[in-house]
Amino acid sequence: MLVINIAKIATLKIIVVHAPTSASDDEEIERFYDKLEEIVRRKSTFTIILGDFNAKLGEREGSEQYIGNFGLGKRNERGRRLADFAESAKLYVMNSFFTRNPGRCWTWRSPNDTTRNGIDYVLTDKRRLVTDVAVISESAVSVLSDHRLLRAKVAFDFQAKERIRRKAFYPEKPRQFAPDLFFQPFRDEKWDISDSDINMDYYHLIKKLEKCKAAAAVNVVKQPRNRLCDATIDLLRKRRRRAAKGSTGLE
Repeated sequence: MLVINIAKIATLKIIVVHAPTSASDDEEIERFYDKLEEIVRRKSTFTIILGDFNAKLGEREGSEQYIGNFGLGKRNERGRRLADFAESAKLYVMNSFFTRNPGRCWTWRSPNDTTRNGIDYVLTDKRRLVTDVAVISESAVSVLSDHRLLRAKVAFDFQAKERIRRKAFYPEKPRQFAPDLFFQPFRDEKWDISDSDINMDYYHLIKKLEKCKAAAAVNVVKQPRNRLCDATIDLLRKRRRRAAKGSTGLE
């Protein structure tokens, strides 16, 4: 993992990965993703993950939000695990958001050159950060490998510097939960559950609950705070009345 400071107030976290191959058992795959998730949770402004995931992702399926429509090939079991990780960690698989000729999308080929797949990916938590993902042809760069180089172009929004500064010095107003506002969208929402994919059911359940919660969040009205106790305020009030009558209060 590499962490780069940008404009003194932002950090870019770059994670390079090489996932276990298809010959590995499920336990090894789960250990890989558990470790990756732990690293992703470490705080940074921007996160980019790139490398060999040994997974065929294919195109977006169902209501997925972090997979695009331009994936290569048909999704396999490892691709489903990658998709689940991307959706749960809210990481965009940027290869799938840029349209390319299939011949310019594959990143790996078999030793006998009969099979070509896209198994290398670029993921990020900020979709607008990555402006392009493309494979560099072997005629341009030869790396003497069964993989082709994958290049991602990034563009930082330096106007965000001011937004980040303001967020630091002027935090959002506190919000509180209003039960009455929660139950209306809760009743209107559809809570159907499919038996086909428990992971996606869980993902959609959380999304719907978050939507209801957001609808029930209201700003906290800041109450004026008295720095003096009631007894002191009462004494000051009596003192003003005596002063108005010409009495100093001294006997």
